[in-house]
Amino acid sequence: REEGLSLLMQSAHSTSVRQRARENVRPSYTREMKLRRVASTFAWGIRVGRELTGKLFGIQMISSEQLGYTRFTENKIYITPLPILRGEMHGREVVRALILHEYGHHMSHRGEEAQAVWKESETTGLHKLLNLVSDEHLERNLRALDRRFGDQLKLLAAYAFQHNAREIHVENL
Repeated sequence: REEGLSLLMQSAHSTSVRQRARENVRPSYTREMKLRRVASTFAWGIRVGRELTGKLFGIQMISSEQLGYTRFTENKIYITPLPILRGEMHGREVVRALILHEYGHHMSHRGEEAQAVWKESETTGLHKLLNLVSDEHLERNLRALDRRFGDQLKLLAAYAFQHNAREIHVENL
C-alpha cells in the first residue's frame, strides 16, 4: 500500500491524485522515503562528479532558499534538497541538475586565470553578469556531453523561474 501510494505521489499527472496519495501515506514512511531519495540523489551526484571532473567531490546540503553554490578553493558543492523534501514535481531531476550545474562551474571556470576574472568582476560590479554568462556557458558544455543533462537543466531553469523574483531593479542589471 505504501509503495503504491509512493508511486502515485511521484508519478501521477493529476495534482489532486498526488495530494490524496500524500494524505494517505504514513508520515514516517514519507519522511524515510524523502531522505532515501535525497541520499540516493547525492550519491548519484558524487559518482557523476567523479566522472565529469576526475576528482572526488563532497556534496553539502544547505537549508537556505538559495539553490546552490560552489567555492573553487574546495572540492565541495553546496546544494539544497528542498525540491525533493517538498515533494515538488520532478524534484529529484531539479536537484540533479543543480548538482550538474555546480560541477559545470568546476569544469569550465576553475583555475588561476578564471579566478582572476572572477575577482575582477567582483571589484568592477560585474559579478552577477559574469555569473549569468558563465551559467549559460557551462550548461551548453554539459548539454554537449550528454543530452539527458540538457533535459535536467531545462527542468532546473523552469523550477528556478517559478521560485525566484520575476522583477529585477534596473540598478541590479
